[in-house]
Amino acid sequence: MSPTFWIAAFLVMVILGLALPMRLPLGPNYWDTDIYLDAAQRIQLGQIPNIDFFTSIGSLGFYLTAWIRAVFPQAQPALLANWAIVPISLPILVLIVRDVDLRSRRLALALLIPFLFFASLPINLHSLYPSPGFDGFGYYNRHVALLLYLLLAALLFVESRVLLTTLVAVLMMALFLVKITGPVSGAALVGYAVLAGRMRLRDAVIAASVVIACLFLIELTTGMVYAYVEDIMNLAMLNSASFLRRFLTLGSVKFNVIAPCVTLIGVLALAAWRDRLSPAALLSSPLGWLSASLFALVLGETQNSGSLEFIGLWPVLILILKDYYPRADDRLRIWVLVLVMAVSLPSAIIFLERGARALVSAPRYQALDVPDLGPLGRVSLKPELAARAIAQIERYPKYTEAYQDLARRGLLPSATLFSEIDHQATWLLEVQQGVGAIKRWEASNQRQLNGFFALDFVNPFNHLLERAAPLHVALGIDTDRTNPKVTREMLEALRDIDAIMRPKCPFELKRAAIWAQFSQALEGRQLIALSPCWDMYLKK
Repeated sequence: MSPTFWIAAFLVMVILGLALPMRLPLGPNYWDTDIYLDAAQRIQLGQIPNIDFFTSIGSLGFYLTAWIRAVFPQAQPALLANWAIVPISLPILVLIVRDVDLRSRRLALALLIPFLFFASLPINLHSLYPSPGFDGFGYYNRHVALLLYLLLAALLFVESRVLLTTLVAVLMMALFLVKITGPVSGAALVGYAVLAGRMRLRDAVIAASVVIACLFLIELTTGMVYAYVEDIMNLAMLNSASFLRRFLTLGSVKFNVIAPCVTLIGVLALAAWRDRLSPAALLSSPLGWLSASLFALVLGETQNSGSLEFIGLWPVLILILKDYYPRADDRLRIWVLVLVMAVSLPSAIIFLERGARALVSAPRYQALDVPDLGPLGRVSLKPELAARAIAQIERYPKYTEAYQDLARRGLLPSATLFSEIDHQATWLLEVQQGVGAIKRWEASNQRQLNGFFALDFVNPFNHLLERAAPLHVALGIDTDRTNPKVTREMLEALRDIDAIMRPKCPFELKRAAIWAQFSQALEGRQLIALSPCWDMYLKK
């Protein structure tokens, strides 16, 4: 089948997935999905990321989500966030495939099909929970991984100089605006392409100049670029102690890819030594590209939690197959081919297995009764996990002291609490309870609250109730990683918000830290016990 067929089929799947009221099997950390809905609502109200609110990542994914949501307002948000990058990535993929298809249909399909496969579903390549479900987190990391795949495919296989320069400029721009780790890896790859002779230095300089000019124009019109860099610097300071630990974590989590890849590099090095390659030939060889790509991807993936880690290696693996598959008389050929499979198959099998399990299990899953949550609540899970979530919502308020004691000891109710699917369901039930309680309070007091700030990782109330979100606070509050210090500007913005919401189901360590951090914002407010799971600090 032609590349056009596969691209059209993928596009139809995306459009139907966004247009139909899909219900997805609930997966770990689903509340990350709410960040995209919150950001989209803020953007639709005129707020600018990095200027009007702190975010640890770039704004492109949020803007794309807002624009697609305007067309498909009832889209399931996990699909919406996952496919937000499609309006950028799919046209780039088409241009790459068209250029390659002029020379080799098989090579074009070899680049096309893996990309569409990994872009199809919200799945990460590292499972956090044994029960089948779709991952509700790491969307921006997946976007970066897909864009780096396209960058390597372009650098390795696009022959047109004008097209390659254009694609590098667009991809580097997109990588910068999605997450700062992307252009770090991308710059290393483009730099190596210049050394290896795949891209002229002049063309790389032109691409870089275009990116800088575009960013300068964005800065002049919005001021967003400087604010973004400033947010990134603040984030780097908050996370400066975690870099070495993340290198070790990546080596452990992705051992199934890194170990065979390093072994493959060793075999290719042996072949290069045997063939006595010159330095120039070594740079342009599969060995050089594989080594450089692994280094660049490791550099980026140390700061990506939840991703399609190392799918960017696939274009390089295709280059290796293209070189070694015809070598019938080469003694190292079989070792190279086996190791290429060892590098590629774990990612493909994990993605296929996790996706298939979620889809096959979905028909027997139970929907949650969360009518006020709209598309955010269109999820399902195992009946026993749903029953556990319902029981936990009733249990948490009865045993608050026990959970407060755990928080004082610096312990969560469970070591894997946020990755447990029943806890994500409990969070959705907790939000449903909060939305219902707010509606009842507003009706009985004949007062519509102007906005909400939740003392929690995410703040779903504004986009669910169509209110204005507070300015200058973080989008996704993690006191350990992504939340800057409270400033006078934050406090002044919070004083204008009618309701500050405090969740209690459960009372846990991170929520307690957020409550303590923003305690100044609660001064002078009236405390209202809104429901068993929510307190409301009301502006008088």
